[in-house]
Amino acid sequence: MTVEIITTQFIAKPEDLDRAYALYESRIAQVSTLQPDATVFAYSPKLLPSDSVFDLWFLRTQAVYDRLDAPGEWQLYELNALVEYDDSTEEVTDKVKEKFFFEDLREPTAFPGSLAGVFNMTLLREPRNSTLTYVTVGFFAAPENADVIPGLFNAFVEAADPIVYGGAPTQVDQVDMAQFAGPLWAKSAQHEIDGTDDGVPYGSKELWLGCILIDYDAEKLAQHLPESLDPDRFVLASLYPEPF
Repeated sequence: MTVEIITTQFIAKPEDLDRAYALYESRIAQVSTLQPDATVFAYSPKLLPSDSVFDLWFLRTQAVYDRLDAPGEWQLYELNALVEYDDSTEEVTDKVKEKFFFEDLREPTAFPGSLAGVFNMTLLREPRNSTLTYVTVGFFAAPENADVIPGLFNAFVEAADPIVYGGAPTQVDQVDMAQFAGPLWAKSAQHEIDGTDDGVPYGSKELWLGCILIDYDAEKLAQHLPESLDPDRFVLASLYPEPF
């Protein structure tokens, strides 16, 4: 069995959002008919607007091929689901994931979409309510302190009591992930000015990202911020919560 957050990005006209959400709910309800042991633990309680310009125009272009009306007026949204299912074969995986689109393969679509998400997550418990928050955990450090980060993240997971968490934080390109890197650049610069850093300028540091999913107020996570201000093990961290 695998545990994943499956994200459905799709385009729709604003007047069709209720219809899109109802269709999504009806399709993901079919997952358990494909696999009796499969579980959709939770899914987005409402549509979430998405700001990815690339995905917006990619799907609008697909809408042109699908001969849908006025693709330039359609807007981009996303829906997330926390799912556990048997991924032992590619055929089974494809059939499950097909239900997170708005149509089966080779059927015409009402809402062009694509799938993304977070895979191979570790499930610690089931959600206690339906109001979930996805939290990206950013770490910023000199490359020689990379080995400090897994321990900080593991301690954070233990203290935070999340529903699921991703694997060890992964190093990412700061240019592509500037929304996470930027606050840490500024934080690092302030430590430089205050003389409380490790002597390594922010431009020589790298960014790692991890993630957890919680069902309580994300502000409570601040007390568990997973950073080290020891000059010999200097790692800064920031938390980036967003609706699930």
